[in-house]
Amino acid sequence: CRREMPLLQALHDDQAAAGLTVIGIAIDRRPDVQSYIAEAGISYPILSGEIDAMAVSDLFGLEGLGLPFSVLVSSNGQILTVFIGEIELAELQEMIAISQAVEAQELAVSDARLSLEQLASE
Repeated sequence: CRREMPLLQALHDDQAAAGLTVIGIAIDRRPDVQSYIAEAGISYPILSGEIDAMAVSDLFGLEGLGLPFSVLVSSNGQILTVFIGEIELAELQEMIAISQAVEAQELAVSDARLSLEQLASE
């Protein structure tokens, strides 16, 4: 998760004005998380605490799979994908491009989900 945080921070910095929201989830103890995010300069919101983080994981059907995972949600609240595992820059860029196509109504949600499912399986 810590390896992803600078990438997610850059995404937050670049896309926040366009309406994209990054929310982190950390299973570590809250004081440890707060110390790390201050040290690393992370400014997007982070939910911390083992019980809360695992509850969110369970909500997405990931019981026992742990972290990291990423959820891409459209602006109208539709879940486009749940990406399990560490995300890399190229994957993140493709996910954002697909999301932007959905937002611009250039791509149907069902087609976006198929594209994102293929991306996750590569």
